[in-house]
Formats: sequence, structure tokens, C-alpha cells
Amino acid sequence: MRLQLASVVGLTLVLSCVHRLERAVTADLTTVDHKARYLKAHMRNGDLYVLSEWHADEPRHRITGRGEQLGADRAVIRSGTHEFAMTDVALYETNEVALSPSIAAMAVVTGMSIALIPSRSSEHQVRGVATPSRWANA
Repeated sequence: MRLQLASVVGLTLVLSCVHRLERAVTADLTTVDHKARYLKAHMRNGDLYVLSEWHADEPRHRITGRGEQLGADRAVIRSGTHEFAMTDVALYETNEVALSPSIAAMAVVTGMSIALIPSRSSEHQVRGVATPSRWANA
């Protein structure tokens, strides 16, 4: 029973915690991951474009994509297809969800720790209350 519980807890932790967000911010478009699903373009005037299905046309120095244009106060100005000059961009940002093997390893160790904790069968009953064995003879 104890091993089954540890397995369930460990598996739950592994499946729910193995992702982390990798954020990249750069002023240089050549260092941006062009395979990233989303692109955030922080404009020099304070606006922000959050684009999906985006494309960089480097010969024309233009960015195109579908998404939202937000003002400096981050209220939506316009949704739809956008195109703007690369020279108007102050920073490019991409966010990608990545697997985190270190968190998965911690989840496995936590599950194994639960499996190794002594079970109630090694405890004694004193007046109907479960107590650790070291207190039973006191």
C-alpha cells in the first residue's frame, strides 16, 4: 500500500512539474529563436506586439504576424495581422515551455522518500492513539 501511494505521488509530481518557461530577451533579431511559437516585440514608443504565426523578412527589415498590439498601458489597441519595421523594435522576447529534468528528478526522490518512511504497522497503539514505538514503553 505504501509503495503504491509513493508511486502515485511520484508520478503525479513528475507529470505536473516537469515543465519550465524559458524566456529569451534580446535587442538583436538574429539571436531570436525563429522557431518560437510566439514573439513579443517591445516597441521604442512603449507599445507591445504579441504575435503568433510571425515571420521576419530580413531583406525588407519588416516583421509580420497575427496577434495583438498593446499600448504602453497594455490595453489592447488592435487585434489581427500586423506589420512593422525592425528599426522600431527596442527588444524581442520569446517564451518557450521546456522540459525540466531536475524537477522530474526531485519528484522521483520525493516519491521514493515517501516509500521509505516507516508505516503505521511499526507503531504501537497506546489508549487508541497511534504513537511512535519509542514512546510506547515510556
